Amino acid sequence: AGRADAGAVCVLPDAGQRRGDAIWSVPAIPGACSFSFSDLRTASIPSAQGARCGACVEVSRTDGGRAADGGVGRTVAVVTDECPACTSGEVVELSPAAFAELADPNEFRVEVSLRYVECPAPGAPFVNVQPGVNAFNVIVVVERTLRDVTRVELRDVMTSTFSPMVAVGSNRFMFTPIAGGLVAPLTLRVTDAVGETRLVNAVPLAAGPVSFAQFTTSCP
Repeated sequence: AGRADAGAVCVLPDAGQRRGDAIWSVPAIPGACSFSFSDLRTASIPSAQGARCGACVEVSRTDGGRAADGGVGRTVAVVTDECPACTSGEVVELSPAAFAELADPNEFRVEVSLRYVECPAPGAPFVNVQPGVNAFNVIVVVERTLRDVTRVELRDVMTSTFSPMVAVGSNRFMFTPIAGGLVAPLTLRVTDAVGETRLVNAVPLAAGPVSFAQFTTSCP
């Protein structure tokens, strides 16, 4: 289970607190995570830390400085991209709105600590079936979840067991049947970073979003 702290965030069991520098840049859209949404407060994580698309990070200033408006110097942002150009001392690249909650943008680089937390208001989750889907190839992106997704499995109406979808790139999950085509509707089983699962029912062989129930908080 996670744990709630005084800042009213739910810290994940594998929060993995890191220290280093935060910088800012205008985020790429859609970014390596292939999300269809664009938030004001987003983060790009160095490739060496792993993708963790859809996870949220709490970034806190550690050098005693203040935010652009004089605030405490803390932000929570959703991971939407990787940062292959980040140097070894940089732990996160933030969007301008997120960085402004840490420092004046003119500073560009500040010392921070980073840890993974549940997304405070992720909205309604959905599976986004990617264009080009057919009975022999399905690619999906899972969006707007409380925690990052680690596994997606699939079955069609002709099978009773789930088969794993293969992670492609940073955040896409693909399935290609070995023999014969898939028969819709499909059912997906989505697993998140703490092992909780959700079923996504009535998934068509057509591009577009399919909603499902949000994961529950891991904090008491």
